[in-house]
Amino acid sequence: MMEAFALMHGSDMSGSSSLTSQRGTASSHLRRLSFPLLAALLSFPLILPAQGALDITLESLAGSRTTLRAVCDSPLTYVMFWATWCEPCQTELRNISRKYAPFRDKGICVVAVCVDDVRSVGRARTFARQRKFGFPVLFDPESRLLKELNAQSIPFGAWLTDKGNVLLSRSGYLIGDEDLLEEDFLRLSKNFREAGREQ
Repeated sequence: MMEAFALMHGSDMSGSSSLTSQRGTASSHLRRLSFPLLAALLSFPLILPAQGALDITLESLAGSRTTLRAVCDSPLTYVMFWATWCEPCQTELRNISRKYAPFRDKGICVVAVCVDDVRSVGRARTFARQRKFGFPVLFDPESRLLKELNAQSIPFGAWLTDKGNVLLSRSGYLIGDEDLLEEDFLRLSKNFREAGREQ
């Protein structure tokens, strides 16, 4: 049951979903679970430590050094990883950007972290400036943050608490996943308020 909580709605390009703990995979049929069953699974929060994630040095769009902690002042942050060579990542960026304003008004902090290496990070900056996304875009040419979260591929997204713990993660992106961000945020917030747990 605890492992099931780590299942996110997305899948990789072959349709498989990933566990945050990386102890196995599950069929994409989990996307078709009824809402009551999914809600029951998500009522058992799984916390995985990644305290260093919030303080890893990243680069801002302007080129200055920063961190997730400095960029997001929110109890929950959704960080998604992308690159200029990853078409599903770019689709996710566009779709979340179109719907981000209501998310932001409800206290959801979304950050997009680019993992283009030093050879193409300049092109990635140009891409981000031209699109003018409504959320912060940071750059991690050495993929240090991605490695800290034990991610194996992109698209990849993770919900982090303000203590740096991973509550939920997913690999891959399917059209419509962006609609589930607010739902995830509200559910995760409610679970921890009711449990009265340290995050």
